[in-house]
Amino acid sequence: MFTINSINLPVGKIASINEVAPILSKVKIGEEIGQKGSMYTINVSGLGSLKLMDIGNTNQASDTNGISINGTVLYYNGNGKLDVTIKGNGNVTVSSESNSVNTSLISVTLHQNMGYYDIWHNPNVFIADKNGTPTTPRIGVECYLWSNVQNNGILDVQYVTVTFFCCNGTTNTVWPKVALGTGACEIIKVGETKKIMCLTPWIPDSRLSTHQCLAAVATFLDGPVPDTTPDVIIDANNSQIAQQNMNVYQIKNISETANRYFNINKTSDSGYIKAVRMALSDNSNLLISRGIDPNIGEAPSDEKITIVRQSDGLEFGDRMDFNAGESHELFTKIDISKIKPGTASIYQVQHFENDILIGGVSQVIIHQ
Repeated sequence: MFTINSINLPVGKIASINEVAPILSKVKIGEEIGQKGSMYTINVSGLGSLKLMDIGNTNQASDTNGISINGTVLYYNGNGKLDVTIKGNGNVTVSSESNSVNTSLISVTLHQNMGYYDIWHNPNVFIADKNGTPTTPRIGVECYLWSNVQNNGILDVQYVTVTFFCCNGTTNTVWPKVALGTGACEIIKVGETKKIMCLTPWIPDSRLSTHQCLAAVATFLDGPVPDTTPDVIIDANNSQIAQQNMNVYQIKNISETANRYFNINKTSDSGYIKAVRMALSDNSNLLISRGIDPNIGEAPSDEKITIVRQSDGLEFGDRMDFNAGESHELFTKIDISKIKPGTASIYQVQHFENDILIGGVSQVIIHQ
């Protein structure tokens, strides 16, 4: 028998202890558990899981007992009290009163590029054909959602499932009521990345205009399950979640518009919407994920983006401030001063609350 005396976690993370054999039940901190052969997982939201198996008395001549922790045995005497420390990078130390072992969480991630891209620009969820070749989404044309899932842990993971969502087109993205569909694979080995396709084809809906908010969630056997409750804001910093938000506009003449509509709904904090133009050279993976040539040239520099209020057409320029509790119906307008065929531009619309970036979308303008 042993006791999980404490679990020290990174800020904002939550852990649960689950008995997976012989029965499935929740375990409390400080509760004496374990009998030979019993198994447990410690699931940490957004990071992964730890597997513990009681291997019992390993030496009948003493009171030495052992616990297998992700395959590494921790020995203890009598009724061991274990202290678990989990770092933000997934590294783990489990200590008894006399010994300790170091290991890593078992995990899959859709976010191995987190830190290099904005949270809504994850290249690990993308649109492609049945063969996985990226393509630009077109209204009414069937295509497929794909994800790149990586095993960053120290053990193989089994029964990996990816659930795909097409969310409402807002900067403050929330989970929709239903998923588009799922894809799965039986195993992802340590260090391996697998492409997983949504088995349900996707036909972009004209009611969403050219803007699409896509999200994917990866889960695995005995691992943590991210919250996808409808109308709850997507936790884009969860390593098992990938999000890709983008508009793609095909502009042929100066009379065409490139408007992107969105709402701000009763925010809990004051904040602002900021629109900026980004260099194509810094966003090549974003272009590739939409089937756009990453070597396409920059569009004319005198294009201008403006945030506009729908109700009265009031223009705010490239920044619009709002107070807590306010709601606004807005759109961004791109004024095309000239057309240069074969070029493109990228604009980011960023949503800040309390000076913290919480979401956004990109607009891609292609001059034909």
